[in-house]
Amino acid sequence: IQGLNLTAGVSAVYLDRLGNEAQSHSQKPAAEPAVAADIACVQFTAGSGGEAKAVLVPHAALAARAVAAAAATGLVADDRVALTPSNASLEMILGCLSRGATLGFAPPEASGLLAFAEKQKCSVLLTPAPVWQSLIGMAEGASQRFPDCIRLTAVYGERPASSSIAACRRLSSRHARWISSYGTAEVGANAAGYEIRPGADLDEPAVT
Repeated sequence: IQGLNLTAGVSAVYLDRLGNEAQSHSQKPAAEPAVAADIACVQFTAGSGGEAKAVLVPHAALAARAVAAAAATGLVADDRVALTPSNASLEMILGCLSRGATLGFAPPEASGLLAFAEKQKCSVLLTPAPVWQSLIGMAEGASQRFPDCIRLTAVYGERPASSSIAACRRLSSRHARWISSYGTAEVGANAAGYEIRPGADLDEPAVT
């Protein structure tokens, strides 16, 4: 795993190379349960400044991110969440599951997203900004409205243009919420988030 500095005595296991060998490993649970400081996962930076770097994320940080994501979006057990698999946000996935919400992986193409949400009666739409902006462009061109079942659209990654947000307002229920967040693997959490409420000034979003 390039860029990951392993401590002495720790080896890397490449799951995609194990093949049938994986069946020979013990299925018994670990003798010691995981604690908050143990590593839960490894995330990699985008590498925009050079080589991508590995970031070790402990259970405590990942749990805190999931709780914060669920609280920011107001997720509840009755929610049905449509998530696009490309660039899927781990904290949003865990946030959904922590509240008992139903999580469905929608088609990666923007063209099938609204049909999926309507068919599955999804109440929440989670998608990276580039996919969302493509969705808005196609929906506006076809005069296709967002299904009324969608109460919240949560976009993550780069900040979308205000013109796209305005178009989303025209195509959505007037009571629907719209949230955008941005974070980096270096800090292990969302660095900024903002919500555009119905009637709010698009040039002055509420930063959370």
